[in-house]
Amino acid sequence: MRKTLITFLVAFSLGTAGCSRVEPAKPPMPGMGTIHGVRMVIPAEYKFFGVEYEGDDIWARPPKRHAPGPDVPIRSFSIMLHLPDFAPLNDSNRDSWIGRKGDDARRNEWTQVDIQPIDGIGSDPGRWFSNLIDRQKIGQISWRPKHDWYFQKSPNAMYGLINEKKIGPDYSKISVDNIEIFYDPLRSTTYIVCGAGAGGPKFCHQTFTIPELGILLDANYAKDNLKYWREIQKNTRRIVISFKQNK
Repeated sequence: MRKTLITFLVAFSLGTAGCSRVEPAKPPMPGMGTIHGVRMVIPAEYKFFGVEYEGDDIWARPPKRHAPGPDVPIRSFSIMLHLPDFAPLNDSNRDSWIGRKGDDARRNEWTQVDIQPIDGIGSDPGRWFSNLIDRQKIGQISWRPKHDWYFQKSPNAMYGLINEKKIGPDYSKISVDNIEIFYDPLRSTTYIVCGAGAGGPKFCHQTFTIPELGILLDANYAKDNLKYWREIQKNTRRIVISFKQNK
């Protein structure tokens, strides 16, 4: 809810820019901090939400926030990328972001990526990720303990991914329960949850890691873009790695 409200306010402020005379805004500042001791700088044009640091508590009264700094440990940050060029928000794609090109463009031309440090990947990131898939599947079933639901594997791969559909929900009704999942054949790099059926959400969440940085990423995008999952993972990885600062 908090991120949805912030997203609305960002879009509103961009859409009303120039409607009244105001003092020039200060240029946005890049995000900075460390992940597992490695310095990261997130360029201002990529930032979607502000960087959250270890120890921050936005619900405290007053909210507790660390001042940005190059050596402050990062808890999470988010970036927004335009599709299909993976550019940050800029003058050439701003109309799409604020809805001037229509709702379809606003929905289909962007992916929001949430990024957070993780522990425990160790020397076998493939096994770690396979265990993550198991935990995610159990969680997506067990939160409805009174229902005898399960995942059924499709005989055919889709876009090079194994596909399983949750069996049990009424897919004709609108519900977040209406999902299908996708993962790479080795269960080691990619896990995607998408809405399914007439009543399912029309978007996907793609989870993957950058093991050498010890981070977990969750890219959110319209389901129509599922066929581009490889490009989304490859380019997001490239961009986030570019934030690393060499000492």
